[in-house]
Amino acid sequence: MSRNRLARLKPIDSLSDHHRNQLLAKVTNEVLPYRVELDAGKEKDWFVYLLDGEIRVQTADGDGEKFDATSRRAFQPIFADATRPAKAVFQTECRIARVDRRLFHQICEEKSEEDGYDVNAAEAAEMQADVLKKLFEDYQKGTIPVPSIPEAAMRVRQLIDDPDASIMELARYVEQDPAMAGKVVAASNSALSGGQTTIGSVKDALVRLGMKPAGDLITWLSMKGLFDFPSANLRKTAKEIWRYSVLVGASARVLADEYGAGIDGDKAFLAGLLHNIGAVALLAYFDEFEPSSREFMTGGSLHEICAMVSTMVAQSWDLDGDFVTTAESTAQWGAEGCDNAYAAVVNLARQQVHAIHDPGLSVPAVEELAGFELLKPALDDGIAPVLKDNDYIESTLAALA
Repeated sequence: MSRNRLARLKPIDSLSDHHRNQLLAKVTNEVLPYRVELDAGKEKDWFVYLLDGEIRVQTADGDGEKFDATSRRAFQPIFADATRPAKAVFQTECRIARVDRRLFHQICEEKSEEDGYDVNAAEAAEMQADVLKKLFEDYQKGTIPVPSIPEAAMRVRQLIDDPDASIMELARYVEQDPAMAGKVVAASNSALSGGQTTIGSVKDALVRLGMKPAGDLITWLSMKGLFDFPSANLRKTAKEIWRYSVLVGASARVLADEYGAGIDGDKAFLAGLLHNIGAVALLAYFDEFEPSSREFMTGGSLHEICAMVSTMVAQSWDLDGDFVTTAESTAQWGAEGCDNAYAAVVNLARQQVHAIHDPGLSVPAVEELAGFELLKPALDDGIAPVLKDNDYIESTLAALA
């Protein structure tokens, strides 16, 4: 097994390169013929992974799944829960790898002591693997609950699309929600709209902002409500994800205006804001396991499935193809064949947000990003100058976050 393959396996991806190398020295590989069966009970000392071929896993309670080595499921252990009776039947000749489970636990415990953690890292990694397995199974079944598009967003889009609708109609709708009305007025008095004189009415705020920009603002504000959770821990993660999404959206708009000929800045903003919307659906799974926002945003263990669910949400909301493609493209930083301008500008915005606001995080160079050739931005030490100390981005963050 290669180091690159090992680094992508769950839960081993939670370890450092040094610790993974310790495991790699103990990995065993085996080629087994068609129809051979593996028993979970006999493999309890190992994480067993499928490297080549196709298998069917059957549990004692009748649940079953078939997958091959090219699927995302192959990056999970064949037997995710070693205590649950199950068997794996090889549908073809297969190559498997066994990783010493006890050595993994020992490394996690040593790492826990080195880092001063109070939790058992091995137990956390095992629980994460179980959660991810359930998530992926439910995704395949189509049973992950998809959030509904907010009523305010739907109503405002209807008014904007109606050629006979007026600013007054939009104002009357906004005034029904005092909190929303206050946000709209505040936005009209900020650098977001470039206003020089202070105004106090919703109607005047909408006139200053304009019908479509005001509608976009209300849409964005209504989306924020989706990230409100009863659990304090989940609410904290959701708030971080929302703030990140606002930064990506605002940065995408600035980059679209600067480098994206023919790209609508407002649409780029909304594509950036919604590119990670699947996190709303996934957070509902985590009453016990508490993911960090980074796992949803930068290629962590939840990131790829979050991209898939974001795509599903965009489709269920009947958003146009640019939004769907943008959500799909976030699964991998360097996805090949990215020829969608909105996906490209959001991908660049994501990279730039991390480079500016989280410089300790390792992200690909701009030249390695999917769709980079569609934009070719000018850079100063890896940062697009238009994003540095940008009043529009700061004002947007203040208005929406």
